[in-house]
Amino acid sequence: NTEKKFIKSKISTNFLKKIIVPNTIGISAGSPFIFSEEIIKVFKKKIYNLHDAPLPEYRGAASLSWMILKEKRNWKSTIHEVTKDIDGGNIVFEKKFKFPNYINKPVDYIKYQWEKDLIAIESFLNILLKNKTITKINKKKNCMYYPRLNAKLNGWIDFSWKANFICKFINAFSYNYAGARSMVNDNLVIIFDAIVIKSYKKRKHPFLNGLIVEKSSKNKLKIIVEDGEILVTDYRCKVKIREGDRIFTPAKKLDASYGTRARFCP
Repeated sequence: NTEKKFIKSKISTNFLKKIIVPNTIGISAGSPFIFSEEIIKVFKKKIYNLHDAPLPEYRGAASLSWMILKEKRNWKSTIHEVTKDIDGGNIVFEKKFKFPNYINKPVDYIKYQWEKDLIAIESFLNILLKNKTITKINKKKNCMYYPRLNAKLNGWIDFSWKANFICKFINAFSYNYAGARSMVNDNLVIIFDAIVIKSYKKRKHPFLNGLIVEKSSKNKLKIIVEDGEILVTDYRCKVKIREGDRIFTPAKKLDASYGTRARFCP
């Protein structure tokens, strides 16, 4: 069989009509496009999307970051029919699995998930090739939609949060993403890794929040937060950070993080 590859910034129905034959099946994986009714009709509705999350609980984008924030590990690779509704088509295949406890960064989640995604695609294609009946499921319960995230816009850390929430937030924007962020002396600090190292039995005065109380010889930063201490082990800053500095996110950055929705147009 001859394999042909096409790299397109936009998909047109005219282009598809030239390459599609009667038995063509469309498989979308991580597509940033929203397929139009015209494109769906060209495939005679035989177009499917691989979604890297359970449906309908995690419709939308940035599934792994939202999952980290929600502290979930039971997961699914889902294949569904493509319709005009985002991630709203009938589910035709699901691959259940659980992320191991040692995985906590998006880069590791993605690598582990991709192995499961490939199994899901292969299993589903085998069903189609053997002309087996496809079981279609239309789930309505627990239907939720999560928007895209942009680390430069949405990744600003609120150091009034509890220690565990701060570290989970940092993990959610870590590699392969652009990192969570804050400021030290009006200079940007991008953080990729932090862990909780101490929990307080009693809350400390909020004026202590964000205070850098220790900097190790390996440039690790010990920071006081509402209910304990965190250790920042991987960060970027163009200026030298010293003990006694405070890491602090201005209110305008936090307001924009909460109030502005990330957009992405391929």
